[in-house]
Amino acid sequence: KQFDTAFGAFNQALNEKGFQLVTRGELGASTQRKTVLDSQKKLAGYPDLIDQLDDLNDAANRRRVLLSRQTRVGEEFGEAAGEYAAREDGLQEVLVENKRPSGTVDQVFKTKDNTELVIQEVKGPSADLGKMNVIGSDGQKVPASQGSEAYLRDILRKDIKLRDTVLSDAALREGLLSGTTTLRYRLVKPNRFGQVTVTEFLINNSTL
Repeated sequence: KQFDTAFGAFNQALNEKGFQLVTRGELGASTQRKTVLDSQKKLAGYPDLIDQLDDLNDAANRRRVLLSRQTRVGEEFGEAAGEYAAREDGLQEVLVENKRPSGTVDQVFKTKDNTELVIQEVKGPSADLGKMNVIGSDGQKVPASQGSEAYLRDILRKDIKLRDTVLSDAALREGLLSGTTTLRYRLVKPNRFGQVTVTEFLINNSTL
């Protein structure tokens, strides 16, 4: 709210003085410093506008810190929801680490009888499924969304920690090689009230 107020006041003042308005994109993490420096030069003869620019810069910095905290809290909420959903389904932990790096799956569990390997994407209440470029069947890069078979295939190819963990589990390794262990891929996401929704993604085990 403080950022919105400072942003609106600064642009109103710019408009009254005949200057070009600043966009939200120009105050992004990678562009804010340049925008502020350029604006300081342009507004050198307008101390009142410089003061408002300083207020906006401070508000943008505070907003970035708060958004970062909100994102992390949401991630932790999603991770906890994933573990809760797995426990409710009687699954056993295979690979669960906080804040796994990009290019890896979020959480992995298995059934007690090793007939299913369950891969989970976990999201906080306000987070959406991501996208990335993956190698398609023709060897070319194509965009794929989390939850798609193409996305999962690419992640399984890159996630070395997952591969090593599965290979170290004799029952899982043999089950995957023989086809007696099947993959499940799903999304676990809580709402802001804590209610957890589990969505199964459609995948073809024979093509993975």
